[in-house]
Amino acid sequence: TDKAAQKMEFYLHIFFAIYPAHASNPAPDRALLKGSMQKFKHYLETDGAALAVTQEFLAYYAMPYVPEITFHPSFKDLFSREWGSA
Repeated sequence: TDKAAQKMEFYLHIFFAIYPAHASNPAPDRALLKGSMQKFKHYLETDGAALAVTQEFLAYYAMPYVPEITFHPSFKDLFSREWGSA
């Protein structure tokens, strides 16, 4: 369905936004995280804007503004191998 496709697209954008610092990345480079978060922010402001009213996704709209996101209690689980392989 269209809603399922939007959900999958949203989570793919999250994954690629955090991939530079993700545990599943064979060559993590935290310096690239800022650029990938900027791209994610652009997605949130454009194609992803309609999902801002969806409770499931609401917290993720803060991601581009969180310093040291890999350690933030709300988002640190995203950086686990388990989340990346789910």
